[in-house]
Amino acid sequence: EEMFNAGQAWQWMECSRTELFRLQYRHFCGGCTLNAVLGSAYFGIWERSWLIWKLVPLSFVLLMASVGSRHLHRVAGRPAAWAFLGLIAFPPRAWMHLSLIGWGNHLEAGCVALCAMVLLLRTERQRFALVTGLVLGLCTWISFSGVYASVAALAYLCLIRRHPLLP
Repeated sequence: EEMFNAGQAWQWMECSRTELFRLQYRHFCGGCTLNAVLGSAYFGIWERSWLIWKLVPLSFVLLMASVGSRHLHRVAGRPAAWAFLGLIAFPPRAWMHLSLIGWGNHLEAGCVALCAMVLLLRTERQRFALVTGLVLGLCTWISFSGVYASVAALAYLCLIRRHPLLP
């Protein structure tokens, strides 16, 4: 699957700009397409190689580390941010291996879900409501596992925050 995504990036970059979604690995795998678009940008800057392709999943890990640690630093302090970065830098073995594979599903959906949750927890929620919804939609488009983020967001709004717009 990872090789297919890299091949999709290469082919999309070379000749098939209008066929991006037809080249998709599965019709329900938006994360594969997202990885292909990001990979084609990297292939356009540097040579096409396995090592350059690994920049795609690494980008998501770095985004997750940046967004998560900044948010934790703001709401819980420096020790929480450093603990989060420590877990990203020294994860369990299985997560470490899976996070470096550009499959285009769980890691990518989890990274975008983290961004959505950070937006949801902002104090000016009304200002970020539309963007949060769009990011949750992107999360679901990336992978079916992204639906859990929408369920968690709804549960947070209904059960914890008692949002006035919800029953």
